[in-house]
Amino acid sequence: MSVNAFSINSFPDVASDPSVLKRVEFYPQFGWLVRRDWAEEIYEAWIPEGETADWDWWLFKEVPRKQRDTLVPEVSRVIHAGSSGAHVTGFTQEHFFNHMVYNEDPNVTLRNLEDLTKERYDEIFRQEVLRAVTLSLTTSPCDGPILPEGQPGPFKLFVEIETKGDEYESFFVMQACLHAYPEEAREVYRGVLRYNLQGTVLYVVGCPLSPYCSMFTEGYHFLRPSPWLVDSALQTSIEWQTRNYPPYFLERRGAVSLEEEFRMENLLFRLSGSEPQKIEN
Repeated sequence: MSVNAFSINSFPDVASDPSVLKRVEFYPQFGWLVRRDWAEEIYEAWIPEGETADWDWWLFKEVPRKQRDTLVPEVSRVIHAGSSGAHVTGFTQEHFFNHMVYNEDPNVTLRNLEDLTKERYDEIFRQEVLRAVTLSLTTSPCDGPILPEGQPGPFKLFVEIETKGDEYESFFVMQACLHAYPEEAREVYRGVLRYNLQGTVLYVVGCPLSPYCSMFTEGYHFLRPSPWLVDSALQTSIEWQTRNYPPYFLERRGAVSLEEEFRMENLLFRLSGSEPQKIEN
């Protein structure tokens, strides 16, 4: 569907190889390109009148997506920066995007581009998940390193997920504990999340959602988070995100006139834990 320059999981603990591209089942974000014929097709099938939907979430629906994927880099090639938008404030920028890493090497070479076509990628991905060493979580993934020392991997583990809705919050717990994007699991491919944990690849397979759910032995213990574990993962994520907070965040309230918007006179700053205050010239 598109080629993206941004990865929502481009955080230092789960992404480190700027030469890797991967396929994901999600919409374009923050720097992307599409083919002209796709743009013409989607223009004819745009958001129906009377339906409320952001354009990006509309592209994620199955009707316009038609099971097509988006290519994203493991390490983002662009950054998100801003404190104003329909869904982003200065707090959101600091809370999520300022922790991300991005590629700073202008000469990086993207690897294995010929393997990104659907048929080749599906086969290679299946083989990678098949050969990955199976792990079983006996404690919370927030408790510390979950990969065995001295083994190169790749590794895989299985969590309980019925649908893409992540109703048991299994993907959420993994995202939060591993210090990926904690709001939701966006970069899923065929029911699988792929992480690069300081050079070691880990596949997290959601079952029975994924077609790769047959790759476990009888008696395997699936992670199905308890309410306590979900709350613990959320707290772990908050502590990680807030460890280096600045004393205040820039925000922007709705402008009362075009002139105020143009002159950026609607900027506010919010001290940590306080109400926003207007910035005086």
